[in-house]
Amino acid sequence: MTTATRADLLAPFVPTYGFDRLPVTGRTVRFRSLSELEYQEFEMARIERDDVGRLVTREEAMRTTRARLAVCCLCDDAGERLMSPADVDPLSESMDLADSLFLFGRLQEHCGLSGDLTTLADRREAAKKNCVTAPVNGSP
Repeated sequence: MTTATRADLLAPFVPTYGFDRLPVTGRTVRFRSLSELEYQEFEMARIERDDVGRLVTREEAMRTTRARLAVCCLCDDAGERLMSPADVDPLSESMDLADSLFLFGRLQEHCGLSGDLTTLADRREAAKKNCVTAPVNGSP
């Protein structure tokens, strides 16, 4: 086994690509992976500083997580992005929810995020399901 060299690790980013068919509309979409820097920029769009300088989550950015990831990853046949950040709200309004959920899962998988991203509603639902309760009848 040969370990990576500094040159290997600092080589220019080359995205990987995938295709899939959206289940409701039947449209075929092409998507690309993200570089570490692109992912950091995506993440930083979710937070801002409050009045006293603390980092806080922007609720608006949480609501549009699926559309923002799609805007970052969807590309044309040449690998160029199809959309800009200005397309986030229009995409959120126009995309069928089933297609959006399917695509979000595929993009997470393709980018190696595997459930790392959730929407505000997803987090709230998870919090309800995962609240700590006392054991019942000796259960763990």
